[in-house]
Amino acid sequence: MTATTLLGLIHLVRPRGHHVSADLSASMLHRARRRGARTPVQADITNLPFPPATFDTCLTYNGLHCLPDPAAALRELARVLRPGGTLRGTTLVRGTSPRHDALFALMRRLSLFGPSGTTADLRAWLTAAGLTDITLTPSGAVTGFTARKSGTQHSRTSAKVV
Repeated sequence: MTATTLLGLIHLVRPRGHHVSADLSASMLHRARRRGARTPVQADITNLPFPPATFDTCLTYNGLHCLPDPAAALRELARVLRPGGTLRGTTLVRGTSPRHDALFALMRRLSLFGPSGTTADLRAWLTAAGLTDITLTPSGAVTGFTARKSGTQHSRTSAKVV
């Protein structure tokens, strides 16, 4: 399995919300359908087929560390966020312990992980994507994050990236 096969995009959240699942992998889209996703889209997280400022919320869980360029994925998620929108997610980060770093190195050698990054890298990537109000919540090798796109939010559309 490669980093891009772990990409998923589902947006839901609010009443009358539109549900979309996006993934590079047909098998991941099949899983999303089985879990109730109504609109599957085969797509790459670094080149999403949505216009700028489409979603109020994007969520990405446990996938950025698998991608060859996590910063590019975050820039693309920020692009599809509406002003005032929120990006939330989790990712595995390097630098939390020698044992975790050894596992990261092994996963990279097996081509299962991308370059990953440290918590500081994650903050820098989010900032470079134009996001503000960044909150990072480390817990072992996993770091949760929340960030906002500057501006005022007016719509009722949300997104989830898995």
